[in-house]
Amino acid sequence: MLIQRPLYEEIYSKLREEILSGKLAPDTLLPSEITLSQQYEVSRITTTHALKMLADEGLVVRLRGKGTFVTSTVPSAEDKPDVMPSLSKHPTLIGYVFPNIRDTYGIVLFSTLEHEVSRRGGLLITKRTYGNPVLEQEAIQQLTILGVKGLIIYPVNGEYYNPEILRLSLEGFPITLVDRFLPRIPIPYFTTDNRHAAYLLTQHLIASGHEKIAFLSHTVAGTVTLEERYAGYQTALREAGLDVNPELCPEIFSDDRLASQDHKYMESCIHLTVEFLKQHRDVTGILAAEYNFSMYAYAASAMLLRKVPDDLSIVTFDGPSTGAMPWHFTHIRQNEKKIGALAIQSLWKQIYGESSSSIDSQMVPGELVLGDSSRRS
Repeated sequence: MLIQRPLYEEIYSKLREEILSGKLAPDTLLPSEITLSQQYEVSRITTTHALKMLADEGLVVRLRGKGTFVTSTVPSAEDKPDVMPSLSKHPTLIGYVFPNIRDTYGIVLFSTLEHEVSRRGGLLITKRTYGNPVLEQEAIQQLTILGVKGLIIYPVNGEYYNPEILRLSLEGFPITLVDRFLPRIPIPYFTTDNRHAAYLLTQHLIASGHEKIAFLSHTVAGTVTLEERYAGYQTALREAGLDVNPELCPEIFSDDRLASQDHKYMESCIHLTVEFLKQHRDVTGILAAEYNFSMYAYAASAMLLRKVPDDLSIVTFDGPSTGAMPWHFTHIRQNEKKIGALAIQSLWKQIYGESSSSIDSQMVPGELVLGDSSRRS
């Protein structure tokens, strides 16, 4: 399948061919950026980039206040290889800032981002933040100093916005967010429709006969993904005529150690879940807001001699591929591939075609995958 080249490359190629063939003679004044944008029906940003590519190759000279001229000495077509400089010597550098990659979520997203950037002739540079907002700020600063043309940011959890993201947004620097969005900040984002996804999981538990359903999480406030999931959980309960009991949404885990693989921390999470289930013996269903929490709930139920799913049903987000293990949780499978492809498409438009304000964000539907951890209705 042929990949359509960006518009700036098409304009660059046409002008380049006319210069090398002699159709545009040395010292010829090229049409202005505005005239070219009207001629090709593209934005001025697109024509500006095409002319810059010609200037970088030494085919034109851009004089402030006078215009863009074909250079006095133009090499012959035989002396110039027919290769885009942006695709060879000068690939477009794109930064990807992310908190973590797990086998349950993030691998496909990263792979898609890398593939989409590479097929456009770019180079993806990554920085891991480990969920630390200070490291996230430093990563963004390092990548911009390095000269990336745009950033894909998977923001860390937090009540406050990263000041570097706000600064770059105000300056019009190309940014696209994945997995999460920042309310009231006009940055394009591509994420799962978490509200509807949690609604589907809760609805599944209700349809299976559960009335006492817990929402297992760390602190919800300040983390937009969890806020959306909690809202979907609430909506499903209310539509079914069930009460939303704050005591069944305990927020018992530490939100600053989610990436920790420390066994003592994991054991403490299991202990907290055991204590919660002891206090709420009428709970028969659990919506775990993240995959790790479902593992804690499963371990806690085993310690309490409660069978899953006979005594306790557990549903969650994400999970290993169904072929990776013989048993798996009922979960929402997020469409990481589509999220990644849309994110790069959006970023490329910002860099070479349109302003970020003209690019729509999108919430991608998740898929409910029935597993062994819940009763079937």
